[in-house]
Amino acid sequence: MYRHVASIGLIAALLAIGGCKKDNESAAEPGEQATAAGVVAAVSGRTAAELLKGAADVIPATAGAVFVSDTRSIVLTALTQGAAGLLPPLEDPEAFMKDLGGVSKRFIGLDLTKIDHAVAYVSVLEKSAAVVIVGDWSDSTLKGKPVEVEGVEKAVVINGEVVLALVGKHLVIGNPDGVALVAGDGKKLAGSDQIKPLLAGLARVADGPIAVALAANLEKLAPLMKGKMPVEGIGEVQAVSMGSTLAGVIAASVTADEGTRKTIRGHADKALDMARGYFEMAASKIETTKRPEEAMLGVIAKHMGPAALSMLSIDDDGESLTFKLKGVGQSAAVIGVLSAVAVPAFLKYMKRAKTSEAIDSLDRLYKGASVFYSSPRVDPATGSKLPCAFPPTAESTPKGSPCGNPDEKFTPSARDWEAQTWQALNFEMRDPHYFKYSFKSSGTGAAAKFTVAAHADLDCDGTWSTFERYGHGDPDAGAGECTMKSSPAFYKDNELE
Repeated sequence: MYRHVASIGLIAALLAIGGCKKDNESAAEPGEQATAAGVVAAVSGRTAAELLKGAADVIPATAGAVFVSDTRSIVLTALTQGAAGLLPPLEDPEAFMKDLGGVSKRFIGLDLTKIDHAVAYVSVLEKSAAVVIVGDWSDSTLKGKPVEVEGVEKAVVINGEVVLALVGKHLVIGNPDGVALVAGDGKKLAGSDQIKPLLAGLARVADGPIAVALAANLEKLAPLMKGKMPVEGIGEVQAVSMGSTLAGVIAASVTADEGTRKTIRGHADKALDMARGYFEMAASKIETTKRPEEAMLGVIAKHMGPAALSMLSIDDDGESLTFKLKGVGQSAAVIGVLSAVAVPAFLKYMKRAKTSEAIDSLDRLYKGASVFYSSPRVDPATGSKLPCAFPPTAESTPKGSPCGNPDEKFTPSARDWEAQTWQALNFEMRDPHYFKYSFKSSGTGAAAKFTVAAHADLDCDGTWSTFERYGHGDPDAGAGECTMKSSPAFYKDNELE
């Protein structure tokens, strides 16, 4: 079923293009320049909760996630003010709507200009997903290949197993099970306990007039989605939500235990610190660089970087951690700076966090080699003392690549570490890990030496990072002494690959 969720969402988005009505338009006062946010707020003013309640009487109570879209207001903005600077405003929105309504009525039997808003849901328990399009469908007649769906008078197939149906006053798009659940007599979201956490999630990210918002209860979506976040130190997350308001605020919220919230907040704060460092570094090169693009980025970072960072706020209310990016509608260029500099900085920080595994593990291996070299050993056959030496060479362990595995990590296996060398070094990876490890040694006494290495493809692009540490016998050691010397520094190549 889940492979159809993307198709359902895409089709709903295409249908949503028609969602505005002429009688909802609002003009600015004479002499005023209306902003897109101002026009839409005057038209809608509806919250995510209000939009969800418009379809909650048909959505199953088992819904684990809902997506809400104020389609009418979004489209009105695009028609009257242009689409985020990418498309110009239409000179005659009314003519556009008339043509769109006529064409859609001709081919699919629906006047798409009558769409008001959309609510999509996913239910793992029922293995269903559907989009409920709220609007005026009283004079609609579906066109297409008929299909039987339980509880539905008429439904048509529009894309593989995706069905379009009229259920009461709603237009419904989904897989057959999803449409049947909407049409059925089973318990609905309205009045159920499940609506409370979903409404709370929507409110956290959009407490005013909504554009789009999503809320997911991961406990309800188990086992499909519930689990550990793919970041070290983050435990179970109960719910996530995200959305944008008509006033140009983008937000995301994570509901989790206190420890997980603190870990996420710590990662975010460090990423912001790195972003500030990148802005300062870029600005410092304005006068010295010989590359025009680097100088231009420096100017942007110097003058817009601090403003970009000030737009982001982080709040912990004791249950959820909420990130809000304010002023998006008024500062698209500032968001570009965040995208170009801060986001890569955060990704680099996350990859750097993964390398801590290699540094810690190589330190363990180094200490294990030191203990083995300095410990007296005898030949079991003759009883004579063996010369000072490091454990024998061991090839990279485990074999292959973890890319494609859960969280792109190697799955731990005790059998991987049964070789003589790993036993001698007292080394084993017992938890999922990013790196594979090798040990190379030669010689005895003062000529003995070793190299321990860690390799990983941290972003699964085929390029491997390498970390190495070296050690060797002490040439100044006295007769019968086994002491080791080494360089404290690590050799690193393609550190963040």
